[in-house]
Amino acid sequence: MEQQRLGDTSMCVYVLLLTEDKQRIVVKNGKDALDICRVVNGMWQTSGGWGRIDRDGAVDAMLRYADSGLTTFDMADIYGPAEDLYGIFINRVRHGRPPEFLEKVRGLTK
Repeated sequence: MEQQRLGDTSMCVYVLLLTEDKQRIVVKNGKDALDICRVVNGMWQTSGGWGRIDRDGAVDAMLRYADSGLTTFDMADIYGPAEDLYGIFINRVRHGRPPEFLEKVRGLTK
């Protein structure tokens, strides 16, 4: 396992730990840690500035990303329906994917 110091502030130190497969990382902040995919899917496109959101199409795209190994989604309440779409996505994951698949999927909120 490789370790790299990302930054140092007066509040916290961020450390990046790469997993064996190098597709996932563990980001640590003090005693807290989060295992995420190295590529984060930003949900900012759902904020509404780019037209109407097709909910089913968006969730289908999220499922395709997750099935391809891109299992981390970044969202915030200012991203319009991003959190609602993530909720629909997670429910579809729970009903259509093996239980261990859910352990790989992460939603990051700000």
